[in-house]
Amino acid sequence: MLQSIRRANFRCELILVDDCSPEPLSSVANDFADLEIRYLRNGKNSGAAFSRNVGAQAASNSLIAFTDNDCIVDEDWLIKLHDALTKSPVSVACVGGKVVASGSDLYSAYYDYHKTLDPWFFRGKFYYLTTANAIFRKAVFNLVDGFDESVPGAGGEDPGICFKLQNAGYKIGYSDTAIVRHQYESTLSSFRRTFRRYGKGCAGQFRKHFKPQDFVTNSNFAGLENGPNQDDA
Repeated sequence: MLQSIRRANFRCELILVDDCSPEPLSSVANDFADLEIRYLRNGKNSGAAFSRNVGAQAASNSLIAFTDNDCIVDEDWLIKLHDALTKSPVSVACVGGKVVASGSDLYSAYYDYHKTLDPWFFRGKFYYLTTANAIFRKAVFNLVDGFDESVPGAGGEDPGICFKLQNAGYKIGYSDTAIVRHQYESTLSSFRRTFRRYGKGCAGQFRKHFKPQDFVTNSNFAGLENGPNQDDA
């Protein structure tokens, strides 16, 4: 990921949050001294939501962008995200970009086909994005207390914050020109672990923060019993 940022056409404040990895990542930050990385290490392993909140609060700018260590950003990735959000109405709290697989194996093809990490679009509206490729207005991020730190692992905290933002009256945006290439593990065991983690995390955040009556009109969203009229589905 840092190699791709080094090659990029933009420069920005970079914050690397180390979630108490067995081997500290300070040497990685030192290897990219030209990027002037601010390195932060958690005292104990605390999960993705906690770590992202740590990075967000350390940021000094009014906009905060996220990507992951297994991603490769395009040369103008952050420029595209920045433009998409700053040119959007203030009611748009965040913008997600396009996530494509960097590999050509079967598992990568599956993730690409189903657009697993792209912002979720349903009947004319984006419902959530993923932090592999996203930018937020920091003031609004803080307004909803950032990511829900009750999510123990990586998976679910992304939809959770988007549901909270929509509960507060904000919208989710999308830029198909802000591209990140995701490096997926190409084994069946990792595939199963990933979807187990996503499913568990998303289900918890869905139950906790999602209010279909506020988000969905003219459809029986996912067959929810208390959703709108099923005849309109």
